[in-house]
Amino acid sequence: MSNITFDRKTAIKYLEKYLAPNKARGMAGQAALFSWLREERQKRHAQKCFTGCWLLSPKDDSERKKRVCFFVNSRCVESADDVKMECEGLLEDRLFHAVCGKLAQCGLGVVFTVPVANPAQRENMDEIDWHFFRYLNEKLVPFDGRTFFEGWAGGKGRAVINKTGWDNDVNTRFENLDDTDLTAMVTAQAFYYGFLKVRLRKSFTDAYDVDCFIASHQGTVLPVEIKEKSPGGDKGSGFFGIDAGRILMLLRLCLPVDANAAYVVREIKEGGGREFVGWKVLTLDRLVMSASWNLQAGGKGMGGGNTQTVLMPYSLFEDLDDKWFEDSHLNAIGQISINVKKKATEFQTEIESLFSPK
Repeated sequence: MSNITFDRKTAIKYLEKYLAPNKARGMAGQAALFSWLREERQKRHAQKCFTGCWLLSPKDDSERKKRVCFFVNSRCVESADDVKMECEGLLEDRLFHAVCGKLAQCGLGVVFTVPVANPAQRENMDEIDWHFFRYLNEKLVPFDGRTFFEGWAGGKGRAVINKTGWDNDVNTRFENLDDTDLTAMVTAQAFYYGFLKVRLRKSFTDAYDVDCFIASHQGTVLPVEIKEKSPGGDKGSGFFGIDAGRILMLLRLCLPVDANAAYVVREIKEGGGREFVGWKVLTLDRLVMSASWNLQAGGKGMGGGNTQTVLMPYSLFEDLDDKWFEDSHLNAIGQISINVKKKATEFQTEIESLFSPK
């Protein structure tokens, strides 16, 4: 199989063109999690981590929201034969079927796309070709992606260019990325920005991306949101801010199949050094049951508009370690309804203390 290797400086410049510094830091945080999972102590769990996807719907579909998940192959190949080999490999991957099957049960379309380029195109990622396949009945069925998107309303879109540039800390982290992780970032962003925005000029009202999926060998599937941040607030009453739209997105994926989800934070120290502190995790059931209902103003979202943020107490987050990825643990937290009911039962006991104060 012939894979296209992008020049590192060219790849970083491409990502810098479209990604604001904070978005880039978040993606570096994702790569850090994947790298951590490949380390000796927990590398047996790395195979449980599957790439994320774009979640898109036609712009005029405001009522029904017929959403489609677009998975982008992490490698860019050179020929149709290479595309065939990539698809054959996926169809032998039990994790791939578990993730795609769950999403299909959610009433979502599931598409897998493979980037194809000749060596001359490695300098212009916006010119990559794309081969599209629909996941249907445990098969990958080819279709014409350009024709498919021409039927979607929402023309005259454009890629928002990052005009601020990256700080030195961001550039350094991307320069030190593993080649595999850097290529996966380029292909994912080239699909959304280069193909959909630059070439097709499509616009989307609420485009979102899922960072990755974690699955057990028994078929438990959890969508995962990964962020890099330091806690706000005073010591002892710290919090992490979570985009309210992300919570709704995770609920949309989880509720139809009674699945849970995880919000993972690569915690860093406040200040310019951005020193790594540790990994933290909060499951969706705990988030929903303990979240404040008063939203705070957040930063810019993918569409350029302001977001709303839910402040979650730092104390609710657990340490993320290799034991968290054990099948027994993933299966125990896998169903959101069971875990919400458990939490409600705990709350019932705690409520009694309000009526019977000591």
